[in-house]
Amino acid sequence: MNAIATMYNPQDCPDEYDLLRKAGFRVDYKQPVQTDSSDVIRQLSGYPWIIASGEYFPRTVLEALKSAGLRLIVRLGVGYDRVDIRAAGELGIAVANTPGANANAVAEHTLMLTMAVARNAGLCNANMHSDRWATGVKSVDLSGCTVGLVGFGNIARIFARMIRPIAGRILACDPYPNRVAAADLHVELADLDAVLAHADVLSLHLPLTEESRNMFDLAMFHKLKPGAIFINTSRGEIVQEDALAAALADGTLLGAGLDVYQTEPLPAESPLRKLDNCFMTPHSASMSDDAFHRMTSAAIHTILKFAAGESLPNQVNKTC
Repeated sequence: MNAIATMYNPQDCPDEYDLLRKAGFRVDYKQPVQTDSSDVIRQLSGYPWIIASGEYFPRTVLEALKSAGLRLIVRLGVGYDRVDIRAAGELGIAVANTPGANANAVAEHTLMLTMAVARNAGLCNANMHSDRWATGVKSVDLSGCTVGLVGFGNIARIFARMIRPIAGRILACDPYPNRVAAADLHVELADLDAVLAHADVLSLHLPLTEESRNMFDLAMFHKLKPGAIFINTSRGEIVQEDALAAALADGTLLGAGLDVYQTEPLPAESPLRKLDNCFMTPHSASMSDDAFHRMTSAAIHTILKFAAGESLPNQVNKTC
């Protein structure tokens, strides 16, 4: 069956999805599912091809979908940590992503969060919408600041290029650093402790792994320079949110700009929601119109290549 389940509305990218229809595929739009495994199985069972959103695909879900004919999952964006990659490989299910398609959008969003936190834009905006003309809201300049990057992949490098005219110094730590890119961007490579100690702005650009999960706890926040700005557009599970909330509440951090969270959607009772110095967006950094079209196009061409028996340079696992 040449039927594709997509968790993104095809009407948002009609030209891209028409390529699939012209190639003989049927395209079915499915409502995104965040955590309910039984609902994922119910909605996606019987589809050989899936364009996934933020759904979780543990082994049990993959086994059920494989038995119903699943061959390929394509995730928009670079992250694929919600798919059990080992299980998918063992079951013969290919998993691919769309690397680079949203990198510029996420880097721009990172810059926006950084500037919004520095100038206290969230509180200023809330005041204006509440008919409060409060001109004394505290903010800081970024000119000449030291920016620290934890992770130095594609998005971090684009962000470094964007903030370079403002920053006085940029430090980065990465277990496998691109030294040529660092030299071109005038970025100093350093170890994590040095980056934490010197950064006025600390921005996370890490994949979620067992090593990075819950990496930023209270002890880590206390290693930061007092009054630093903390930015996360990578993965929420890297940060212990109770610890972040405590560091924001007691003044250890000047503020935080977040696009990702431990639990998504962010629970109503999250302490982060009560903090004026926490500027938040709903995991939307990659979803500019231009980036969305690029990611969708990349996902669709991935399906067409796979169906034609071609190898996929963006496949992230090996299948049996």
